[in-house]
Amino acid sequence: MIYGDEVAAAANKYTFMTKVFPIGAGPWLLEFDARIADLIEVDEAPTLGISRGLSFEVKAAGKTVKLTLQRDKVLVRSSTILVADYEHVIPDDGGYHRWGIAYDGSGKLMLSMDEMKIVSFNVAPPVSSGADSLKIINASMNSVSGHNEVYLDHLKLTVGDLPEWTQVEPRIKGLSVLPYSDSEEVALGAGLDDIPPNWLSGGELEIRTKLVKDDQIIAQHNGIISSPRFQIPLAPGGQSGIMTAVAELYYKNRKVNEITSDFYVYPSVHKVNPGDAPVSVPGTVYVYNDMLWLEDSQGRKATYAGWKTGSYHYLGSDEDEMWITNEPGAHSLELPLDLQGRYAVYAGYVAKTGGFQVSYGEEASGQVAGTTTVTGTTYGLKAIEEQFLFAGQFDGGRIQITPLPNQQAFITYFKLRSLTEEELTLYDSPNEGAAGNRTIYNNDGFSNFYQGFFPTPSKLEERGVEIYAGKDVGQIDWQLLATFTLNHNSQYAGIPFAGSEAY
Repeated sequence: MIYGDEVAAAANKYTFMTKVFPIGAGPWLLEFDARIADLIEVDEAPTLGISRGLSFEVKAAGKTVKLTLQRDKVLVRSSTILVADYEHVIPDDGGYHRWGIAYDGSGKLMLSMDEMKIVSFNVAPPVSSGADSLKIINASMNSVSGHNEVYLDHLKLTVGDLPEWTQVEPRIKGLSVLPYSDSEEVALGAGLDDIPPNWLSGGELEIRTKLVKDDQIIAQHNGIISSPRFQIPLAPGGQSGIMTAVAELYYKNRKVNEITSDFYVYPSVHKVNPGDAPVSVPGTVYVYNDMLWLEDSQGRKATYAGWKTGSYHYLGSDEDEMWITNEPGAHSLELPLDLQGRYAVYAGYVAKTGGFQVSYGEEASGQVAGTTTVTGTTYGLKAIEEQFLFAGQFDGGRIQITPLPNQQAFITYFKLRSLTEEELTLYDSPNEGAAGNRTIYNNDGFSNFYQGFFPTPSKLEERGVEIYAGKDVGQIDWQLLATFTLNHNSQYAGIPFAGSEAY
């Protein structure tokens, strides 16, 4: 039993146990049964937090790996202190569970419960001196609530090959909104990756999804998952606008992974058919996807005008959808809709394929740039992207689609969003250039820097500066620890460099 409460904390005392034995530089696995009755909650800088709670410290081949458990956090020591929030460090059932701490010998540290990976870290263990050893540390100081009370049994450390749970990274790989979604129903396509087969067959794999707008949950859906591809229905209750979907993957009632996706939900989306003459109504979106019926200027269907078709499914759906792709010498095609009113025109297409031109007479046009080289095959898991092309006033004419030279496009649908007169006027207004109003964009340099996104000055320039080339950016301020060019105490942004001593 390991115990530490406010009495020990008040006396500034902690306890530890050390066992010296050879481990070496390769992979190792520490396993133990534990009943965690309670752990302290610490509200301190990470450098202090790593030494508060229940810690497991393994010294091997001159390097030290340290992992600390607190009430709702897992901390590890690297070149900085890494922290992961995890709400199930203290299991709800109050029973014993098999825990595992694995290190692959190459910088990856993993924590599991009952052979299910909870969290993993990429670490750079600090250099240390002394013999290889295992050290368990119980420190209850600086807690804001709780105490350490943990019952350990069957402690074992092995070296060599690591178990299966260390080799997989179960996660939600994709989450996308289908183009027909609107304020009445949002359909999300989702996919799982690296899922052990037995997880799908036991009825214990669950997806919990919520739809959030303005920090309020407006729809939820929970469901048992038995397939790596599935759809999630959500009912926004007539609400529209920018929303965020949050999908959480649970196995045996424990959270495994989470993914979020931001998107815009339109008030009303309607599918239109060949020969329709939709009339623009602000708030209404029309989607056309019957690609077989596109025609060239001579009235020949697409498949007789140098194009061919193929079918695909959205994630989790068994319903056939159709893409169309141009072959060498393909003719320009017309969208078989006689449009009336003001529209913004969007195109859906298979990502990383060839480009194409979309136009309406000589008044408006837009282009998907595409690529001259299509990698891989035309089957398998692909992403479908959507791009805004242009906006304009339509008077019964038809949209024209023209392939680009030496490129092969894969087009999946067209979306027509009705505009108000004010929106179209704004779109047609001249660009103010440098004389226009400026938006201040705060690029969070702190997170990107400490997560290794800017490992060198050249990468900082490439990834933090050059991405704004040609974007009419007037000024870039990039720094760590302070907000913008803050040089005074601020009611909103705080005190410059406060807390920087932790790093």
